[in-house]
Amino acid sequence: MAVNTMLRMLRKKNRSASSVTFNTLIGKDTIFDGNIKCEGAIRIDGVVNGNIKSNDDIFIGETANIKGNLYANSVYISGTVEGNIYSKSTIRFFSSGHMYGDVEAFSIITDEGAVFNGKCTTLASDDNQSEAVLS
Repeated sequence: MAVNTMLRMLRKKNRSASSVTFNTLIGKDTIFDGNIKCEGAIRIDGVVNGNIKSNDDIFIGETANIKGNLYANSVYISGTVEGNIYSKSTIRFFSSGHMYGDVEAFSIITDEGAVFNGKCTTLASDDNQSEAVLS
């Protein structure tokens, strides 16, 4: 593996919510019933009952509770998700994250203490299955 490729992968793994500009924010005291489709990064700290689609990244905060499927470039989970996740790049479960459903991504990272109950599918670099789902 080339050094430049490895450095890009490491940078992606260490992406944090503080280094991202969010186009959409659902606050911790908010309950949203319905589907969300957004063009940029989204952070959710409240409750969403519906599917979430973003052409960028989705960040699920510690206080968030999602009941629906997630479709994004990368997904970062610190709260609770009940549904399936389809990612073109990375899914990361932080130690406070709880996931109940199936996941599909190029890269899946699980921190110690995270809860994951479901089926996990990793995509090959030339696999475009998730891209078709995101369109």
